[in-house]
Order: sequence, then structure tokens, then C-alpha cells
Amino acid sequence: MTPLPTWMRRALLATAAMNILATALFLPGADSLRAVAGFPGGGNPFYLALATMFVLVFGLGYLFAGVTGRADRLFIAVAAGGKTSFFALLVGFWAGGFVPWRAPLVGSADLFFAVLFLAWLRAAPDVSGEARLIDVWERHIRLEFTDRDPHATVATMADENYVNHVPVMTGGRGRSEMLEFYGRHFIPKMPADTRITPVCRTVGRDRLVDEMIFAFTHDIEMDWMLPGVAPTGRRVEVPLVVVAQLAGERIVSERIYWDQASVLAQLGLVDPSRLPIVGVEAARKTVDPTLPSNELIRRATR
Repeated sequence: MTPLPTWMRRALLATAAMNILATALFLPGADSLRAVAGFPGGGNPFYLALATMFVLVFGLGYLFAGVTGRADRLFIAVAAGGKTSFFALLVGFWAGGFVPWRAPLVGSADLFFAVLFLAWLRAAPDVSGEARLIDVWERHIRLEFTDRDPHATVATMADENYVNHVPVMTGGRGRSEMLEFYGRHFIPKMPADTRITPVCRTVGRDRLVDEMIFAFTHDIEMDWMLPGVAPTGRRVEVPLVVVAQLAGERIVSERIYWDQASVLAQLGLVDPSRLPIVGVEAARKTVDPTLPSNELIRRATR
């Protein structure tokens, strides 16, 4: 579903009112009303009731979209085609002498709304591709961190995929390397209390960038992040960014970035008081921009 601008919501509410009122034209026994609009009278009651139902259902659909402020692009495209076809039908019957000029004049309101619908379709972003990328990526994340299934995780990736944890250059390339990496070094070496807090997500045509806070207690060896470092039992919170490239339903690559100096400082392996680095403060400021800036500059000038 795509969010709608104010003008499109108003257009949908207006055409909803028009459709709902127009159902009176097609009710059986409304010959006099149809004559005023220039529409032919008579007709089988079944087909008139069918037309009434059709117009009413679309009217309720317009009403729902206008009230909620969201609409499916396919629905709007079908509606634009239906309204344009209805007007063209009236023009054709008028040209053939079957209905008076009043009929296409009444139908011009449908043409007006069809033009508005087409203008919105042209300007509105198609989020269906974005939704697909997000679905593929979130399934991959779920298999990694919730299901903890290396085979299912690698199955979401392309044959020639690669993963690179940039600060320590761990990961792999291709299915066999990734199965070994996820099966031996990543999934079983993830602390049980690992928590991922989303901060920001950007989705493009074939790329997704996730910014998050990655938090854990360093109570096991973490080959993929801290190779050769024995468990310290300390808590770590660090901003982490993933840049994922996707092709179709498969993940092609992942580049993962974090501040290793911040991690080492929180583990007590480097002294932040002697270096221009910070610990958990980086994660805290990432989620709370009101926290003070330039603390390291002030410390250096004291």
C-alpha cells in the first residue's frame, strides 16, 4: 500500500461520493433519473442491480483509500482504466446516435478523476520492489538470529555471494565458505542476549542499508567480531551499519561496518582516556542526538 498525498485523498473522497450517489442511476425503476442523465431507460433488473453493485463497491473502495490515506497502485490503475473506458463508451454511443450529448457530459466527471489517478500513478513511487527487498532481507536476518539455521540462511543468498565484516575482514565468498562461516564462526558464536535495535533503514533499487545498535554481553568467544579475544563478560553496545545488495530473491553481498575501537574500549582492551575514541557513548548518541557533541575536543584542550 502506498501513502497518498492530500490532494489524492480528496480526489478519492470526491469520487467515492460520486460513485455512491451514482448508484441511484442504475437502480431498477429509476428510468426517469437515467433519462435526465441521458442514459437509456429500461433494462433487465438483474443487470441493473449488477451495475449498481459494481459502482457501489468501487465507491466504497475509494472511500476506504481516502480515509486511510493509503492505496494499492493496482487498484488505482484499474479504477483509472475503468473510468476512462466508461467515458469512452458514452462518447462512442453518443457518436452512434444511441444516447444524447448529456450522457458523455455526465461521464466527463469520470474522465477527470481518471486523469488525476493517472497523474498520481506517474508521480508516486512504486514501493512493491522495496517491499520485496525488505521481505528478503528480514527473512535472512530472522534465519540468522532467531532460527539460527546456517543452511537456511545461506539458502537466501546468491551462489557467488560474499560477506565482509569490514573492521576485521571476516566472512566469506560463495556457498561453501559461507556455510562454514555461518555454521562454525558466526551463528554458534553469537551471545544469547544479543539485541538488535533498528535506527534507520534506506532502501534503493537493489540495495538496502540498515543502521542499528548491536548490543551483547561478551560471554563467549566471538570469532567473527573479536577473533582471538577471550570472553570478558562485559556488555557492549555499538552502532552497526549493514550494506546489502540483492538480486531478485537472493542476497548478493553484505558489507558490515562498526567502530572496533568502541568495542575494544567497552571490553577494557584499550584505554579511551588516552586515545580519541569513545565507548558506549557512541551508541547512546546515535539514538539520542540531543546528547552533547565534541566531548573529545574539549577533553583534548583542557
